Amino acid sequence: MKLKNISLFLFLLLLVVSTPSLLAQNQDNDDEKKYSRIGLGYRTLRVALVPGVSTNGIDAPKYAAKYSFNILAGYNGALEDRFELGGLLNINRYYANGVQIAGIGNYSGQETAGVQLSGIFNISEEAMQGIQIAGAVNYSGNDMQGIQLSGAANWTQGASQGIQISGISNIARGDMQGMLITGLANVTSNDMQGIAVGGLTNYAAGDMQGIMTAGLLNYSGNFQGIAAAPINVSREFQGIQIGLVNYA
Repeated sequence: MKLKNISLFLFLLLLVVSTPSLLAQNQDNDDEKKYSRIGLGYRTLRVALVPGVSTNGIDAPKYAAKYSFNILAGYNGALEDRFELGGLLNINRYYANGVQIAGIGNYSGQETAGVQLSGIFNISEEAMQGIQIAGAVNYSGNDMQGIQLSGAANWTQGASQGIQISGISNIARGDMQGMLITGLANVTSNDMQGIAVGGLTNYAAGDMQGIMTAGLLNYSGNFQGIAAAPINVSREFQGIQIGLVNYA
């Protein structure tokens, strides 16, 4: 059995390091011109064993591709409107547009548009449009439009429009429009419009319009709507407060 596994590993390694010249033929002239303007080369398909051992060699971060297969992990330039599969990690230095699936995590150094699915984490350093599903954490470094679903936490650094569902916490550092559902705490640093359901607490630092329900505490700046929790606190309030302690 061990000999069979070693043989398979050597075959995959040979496949990765011996096919660059074949895959280099899979270039479209129009696409190549497009990516050359932003400093990237173009390949229709790329295959990597680990970063540096790939069909693009150590120059992988300089190329965009439509189809990407990272046997263990890949560090590449960009994903363009298609599909990326990684046994452990998919890492793109620039952007990722399409579908990323990885056993551990997906990372995009700039914007992401599409679907990120991983066992532990998904990270988009710039704006995220689409769906992030992770076993532990989803992070968008700028605006987020779409759905974040995680076992532990969702974090959006910019404005959010969509749905955040997590086991522990949802954090929106900018304005939030949509729905927050979590087992522990929902936190919005600015204004929120929509529905917030927290197992323990909901916190909106700015204005809140909509419905808030929590196991212990709802807090908002200026609130318009319905707040239901044992303790409801807001600076100004218009609507209905349902709880043991209601304060405005």
